[in-house]
Amino acid sequence: MITKIHIPNYPLNQFIDHFFYYTGFNPEHSVDRFLPDGEVQLIFDLTDYPKYIYDNETLKEIQSCQNVWFSGFRTEPITIPSGKESEMLIVQFKKGKAFPFLSEPMQNLTNYVVDAELVLKSEILNIRERLLESKTNEKNFKYLKKTYCNVT
Repeated sequence: MITKIHIPNYPLNQFIDHFFYYTGFNPEHSVDRFLPDGEVQLIFDLTDYPKYIYDNETLKEIQSCQNVWFSGFRTEPITIPSGKESEMLIVQFKKGKAFPFLSEPMQNLTNYVVDAELVLKSEILNIRERLLESKTNEKNFKYLKKTYCNVT
């Protein structure tokens, strides 16, 4: 498994806690359930197949997520794939600090995972394409820091 964490400098560090990249994670289990913890994330999926959100009770697929999505503040658990065979770059916002980047009030996104272009500018998909073209994590982190303010 490969993981990299990058903490941005000022001024992004006032809003973004860190960028997190991972690939090669192969747990034995197939799903994870996360309890509400105040986290808000922007997820760049660097693979070409959808990820799913499952019903907490039945584990049936209730939502498909692809490319880039925004996961809002949670007041209830969420059940998702374990990350097996995934490659992702995640923007982890500081608690309560994602609002300047959103076109939608934060409270409207509570307990929702939505396509990122619905709450950020559509350029977010171009950012994903650029991340896919890059050959190193360091270049991806640098690119995100340089361009992130352009999606607000």
